[in-house]
Amino acid sequence: DTGPRWQGGGSAARVSLIPYLRRLGVRRLDLLVVSHADSDHAGGVEDLLRSVPATWVMGDAGPPWAWPRCEAGQRWTWDAVQFTVVHPPRGGSWHGNDGSCALRVAGAGGAALLLADPERRAEHAMLAQPLAADLVVVPHHGSASSSSAALVGAVGARIALVSSGYGNRWGLPREEVVTRWREPHARLETTAAGGALRVEFAPHSGPGPVWAQRQAVRRWWRR
Repeated sequence: DTGPRWQGGGSAARVSLIPYLRRLGVRRLDLLVVSHADSDHAGGVEDLLRSVPATWVMGDAGPPWAWPRCEAGQRWTWDAVQFTVVHPPRGGSWHGNDGSCALRVAGAGGAALLLADPERRAEHAMLAQPLAADLVVVPHHGSASSSSAALVGAVGARIALVSSGYGNRWGLPREEVVTRWREPHARLETTAAGGALRVEFAPHSGPGPVWAQRQAVRRWWRR
């Protein structure tokens, strides 16, 4: 996903995502997956594609876009890493949060489950797919409408990452959701506390430590 577009103009993609990709030397994307059309996930699509074109775009196919839609069962392999779409099911009526594209990425170093905003109905449908993963992006920013006990148990993650704004008005992630993910001994980190989060998967040894921007690159007044 590309992050939000702001009411006053501009987008998170323009001020953070695009500069980050340029720093890495990325000038073109092989694939952009847009989970769904909510502005906090898709608000930066236009800005990103103008600066960093994508060979292939998939995800939510609703207006104003018309690219191929994610459907459970789609899979491809790049460099011995397998990508599998686990939601939404083909031919079903899935819209909004529950229509969010969910992707499982697996390789020799482990697996990651990338979730956007699925709520309990969508989570229940996902249980028909293999979901076990070392790392999970916690659904719906840690909302109480998601992260059912059944999903948490099926994933069994050791690392849970939450995308949530500092001091957000919804109080996300919810305390009961944090507890639910931590109970099976998962380490939970939030972007609100750590800023940008990065986890590297070393071959055959699983995910390494969580690298957090705010801890690793501290401002001078915090040192």
